[in-house]
Amino acid sequence: MWRLIVTSVVAGAALTALAGSPLIAREPATESFRVGVEGLNEQKYQHLGKGTVGAAPAERGGFRVAASASIKDPRNSTVYSIDVDMAFLVDRNRLYLVKQKSRRSYNDQAIKYQEQIEALVPFVYFVKFMPFPGPGDEPSRTYRLNNVEHELRYLGTGDSRQMEVALVNNGQTVGRYLVCGDDGERIHRLVWFRFYPADGRPLRFTVVEQNGEDRRCAP
Repeated sequence: MWRLIVTSVVAGAALTALAGSPLIAREPATESFRVGVEGLNEQKYQHLGKGTVGAAPAERGGFRVAASASIKDPRNSTVYSIDVDMAFLVDRNRLYLVKQKSRRSYNDQAIKYQEQIEALVPFVYFVKFMPFPGPGDEPSRTYRLNNVEHELRYLGTGDSRQMEVALVNNGQTVGRYLVCGDDGERIHRLVWFRFYPADGRPLRFTVVEQNGEDRRCAP
């Protein structure tokens, strides 16, 4: 089930964009990933579950992101299920959520992570579709979502074929992304992203190619 969300600040613009706009109707192309615990190499911690993630630009300054996952904790067999689908309008550095699935998109175990997850997933769009900062540019960009500032810090990797980006909130890293490609490419390829839950070890979501192998940047 979808919920329509229009803030008072952007109500007029949001309603205009939604009227006959492909903002909501456009389905993001999704990629599959596997879920593992960052820093733990035991097999049972590297295959906790799987899911999909995708992002797509829309007309009139919007975009849509979608992600779903089912993750099983090997210590106690607890299953966390999420299914996120959100549409945004962008006004300079402000993001306005205009439509999303309801809370029933999370099971009872995962619902406590809703706020963190919905602050991480939208920035998949920016790391995939926005140009990297050029020489002499500020190596970070700040966006405001739900009255909170989220900073994307472009860290680089020492390899011109890939870029690591940290998502920072109130001085704390809450997510990381690795993408392949250079600034000449229109769309960067997502390799992995990390989620830093407030109460546990970070999780790593590694994109899997159609042949079942983990995605890597081309040599």
